[in-house]
Formats: sequence, C-alpha cells, structure tokens
Amino acid sequence: MNKVFIILAVIIGIFFLSQLIMSFQSDKIETPKYTVLKKYDEFEIRQYDSMIIAQTILPSSSYDASSSMGFRRVASYIFGGNDKNESISMTAPVFMEMGENTKMAFVMPKNYKLEALPKPNSLDVQLIVIVDIILHGKLLEEKTRLQWR
Repeated sequence: MNKVFIILAVIIGIFFLSQLIMSFQSDKIETPKYTVLKKYDEFEIRQYDSMIIAQTILPSSSYDASSSMGFRRVASYIFGGNDKNESISMTAPVFMEMGENTKMAFVMPKNYKLEALPKPNSLDVQLIVIVDIILHGKLLEEKTRLQWR
C-alpha cells in the first residue's frame, strides 16, 4: 500500500512540475500586438498591428485534412524549409480560415522585415504583409495585402 502511495505521489509531483515548467515556456512565445476594440462575453474584437504571415492555401474544406496538411507545410518553412535553411521562431496564434480554399498562416516574429525573411522552398507557402486588420474569430476586414515570393 505504501509503495502505491509513493508511486502515485511521485507521478502527481512530476505532473505538477511539468505544468509549472510549461507555464513559464508559454510566456516566451511571441504574439502579435493588438488593441481590444470591444469585449463580449465569449469573444473580443481586436485590431492587430501590421504583421507578416507565412500562409498556405489548401484545397480541402475538411478541418482534419486541412489543419494537418496546412500545419505541416508552414511548419516545414519555419523549421528550415527555406532558401537559407534557417529556423524561424514559432509564434502564436496560428490562423486558420475555413472555406472552399482553406488558409492556414503562422505570424512571423516581429524582428523580421519581409525582405530579410528567407524564401520558402515550397511554392505552396507565401509570405504576405497584412496591414490594419480587425479580427473576431474570423477575418472581418483586411485593408492592405502585399504579397512577395
């Protein structure tokens, strides 16, 4: 009985320690700056500063198929699938727009200018500058898009 209690206590201790470590790690993930325009009970309307995204367009409207394929494509770019074999830090959030042509995008770290980012090896990944966007769950307004490949 004592052995079971000790093993259970160790497992619980390891679990809480891992949760503590993960909470400190999530604070290090860069997120784009935004201003909350209006708060509702279940969501916010946010206006984001301009940002560069690495985006892929997917032919499937199935969430499961699109999210997996989209994540692999864009993750490949930031994990070195580019002309400089350079790793780019992961940021949050990952944007996904469902539809006939589903889109998935990662926000690039703010220390990059478009010209300094390595070019994707895959033609399925595009780098896009988005200026002055307002979001609430999905893209509501997109005033300017500059695309570069």
